[in-house]
Amino acid sequence: MRSVVPDPGVHREFSDAVSRARMTRVAALEVKLLRSRKGAETTASIFALRNADPSEWRDVRSVQHDHNVTIATLTDEQLFAIASGRASEIQVIEHEPAPGLGTGLGTEPKERLILQ
Repeated sequence: MRSVVPDPGVHREFSDAVSRARMTRVAALEVKLLRSRKGAETTASIFALRNADPSEWRDVRSVQHDHNVTIATLTDEQLFAIASGRASEIQVIEHEPAPGLGTGLGTEPKERLILQ
């Protein structure tokens, strides 16, 4: 079965024209949204922008949080504070152990000081 989408390499001029038209459409929709008042016109503009440029106009943005805290590394006091809704009252200060006090293999755990 033959594809109906033109190959960009074969039809470079057409592909460039489509890209320019898409950018122009998005810009016009953004201006329309800025000028619109509350109501259906605003909703329609947002909907059109989501379809025209989904990478920039979407409801959900993903954020990745990296942390090194697991349940096994938390103390009983910290777990209790989290469970009772007082997690913001406990401050944990992590630091590397003093040189020469570990195994020397570079796998020493961080020491924790818990302030309540």
